[in-house]
Order: sequence, then C-alpha cells, then structure tokens
Amino acid sequence: MVNNSIVSTISGNTLTNNFNNGINVSNGQNCTITNNTFTNCGTNGNTPSLTINGVATDGTQRLSVVGNTFVGGKNGISLANMDALTIANTGSPEVLLPDNDGKATLTGTVIALSNIDNTTIANFDLSAATFGGTALSTFNCDNITIQNNNATNRSAGIMWRTASFPP
Repeated sequence: MVNNSIVSTISGNTLTNNFNNGINVSNGQNCTITNNTFTNCGTNGNTPSLTINGVATDGTQRLSVVGNTFVGGKNGISLANMDALTIANTGSPEVLLPDNDGKATLTGTVIALSNIDNTTIANFDLSAATFGGTALSTFNCDNITIQNNNATNRSAGIMWRTASFPP
C-alpha cells in the first residue's frame, strides 16, 4: 500500500495470486501506475486488484494509470474520492483502460466508482469471457455520464447506487 505519497511510481510489477489488492494507493499526489500485470488478484470479497483513492494533483499531474493488464481474478479497479477524473479506453486520459487489457477475464466487478464526480465512462467494452460479475458499479457519484458501453455476458451491466435511498 502506498499512502500519502507525493510523486510515486509503481511500474513493471507482476502481482500474482494476491487475495486482496495487488496495488493500493490512498491519498497523496502525482501517482503513476504503469505496466503492471495482475494475475488472479482481488479475489477476497469486494476487494479489487487495483485500488486508487483520493489522489490529488501536485500542480503538474494527479494520476497516470496506463499499460496495466489483468489475467483472471475477481474484481478489477476501484476508483474513489476524486473529482473530474478522466477515464477512457484510448488517448491520454488519467486512467487508460484499453479494451484489450484483460478486463474480460475478471469474474467480479470490472470498474467500481465511489464518490467520483464530474466524470464520463464511455465507449468501453466491459464484457466477460465467461458469464458473471458486474461491468460497472457506481456509489454516490454526482454528475456522472455513462454512455455507449458494451456489457455482454455479465450478471449485471451497470449498478447505480447512492448513499441515500427514497423513503
């Protein structure tokens, strides 16, 4: 776990059979997570292979997540407590998740967003190689746009949850 670090780089790691997180980054600033391979990670309940929580900018960069791959495992990526996060499957967003990065091998939740506001999730293929899991789960996200995604062969496509429920 990397906690409250300013300018951290996690790169080129092979993370295999980690029951909990393969990588967990909490708070801090300017974090780069590149070219890591997660094999059968995030298999403990709702624990994801990669958790990123509350990373802020240091004035030059907030976050760069690119070139990571998934081979099996249960839950993929959890992003929490960040505003206006850029997430895409092409280009140069803060979080780059191309369709060929192995997300289809995950059997649980592929992408989980919690308190991620002012963000768009568009044009992703979050389908599964074998039936099961959830493509995208959101919790307490404001001003979020989810459009033009594909979720085939999943138990649930998109789960939208809020902290308050109607009476």
